Amino acid sequence: MNQFLLIALVLVVCAGAYLRSQQPKEWNQFLETLKAPGNLATAETAVNPDGTSVPAVSATVHPKPAAPEYINPAPGTPIHSSHIVDVAQPSASDHPNAQIFVPPNPLPSQTAWVWTTSDGRTFRNVVVEKVEADRVTIFHDQGSAVIDINLLPDEIQGRLNYNPQLAAQASAARSAAAAAAPAQ
Repeated sequence: MNQFLLIALVLVVCAGAYLRSQQPKEWNQFLETLKAPGNLATAETAVNPDGTSVPAVSATVHPKPAAPEYINPAPGTPIHSSHIVDVAQPSASDHPNAQIFVPPNPLPSQTAWVWTTSDGRTFRNVVVEKVEADRVTIFHDQGSAVIDINLLPDEIQGRLNYNPQLAAQASAARSAAAAAAPAQ
């Protein structure tokens, strides 16, 4: 019983010390600035993770752009609105004859699914993880695998939205990217 009273007393003392500190006031001021539409940030200094103080950046709250590109600032640098740059998104009208691979939604599944590829490999208890234009990532009873869809039976190819032309484009793009990557 005495242990519980001691714990309760410690909690009351800690709560009282916290409430008398400046922290709740700072949080309330911060929340008020967030609630006010179009209000500027009012903090005069910001604290970096290493504990050093720097002048805070005041910025007007802007609506989120449709598709921002995030640029990571140097470590320890406060985030500034100039770190976010709007990027134009491509649309179907940009390339009217382009075909786009659309993975199946939802991913196909089947209880105790067994796949046998044209090169003789057998995968049991297949669970589809990711479908790309030319290959599929699966989990099976022996682990995981990435399989070229053209090696699968026609029925499975149909369930994975396989298109030979799009698969050839994706495979060529992946090969070009691998060739352009620096050797490690």
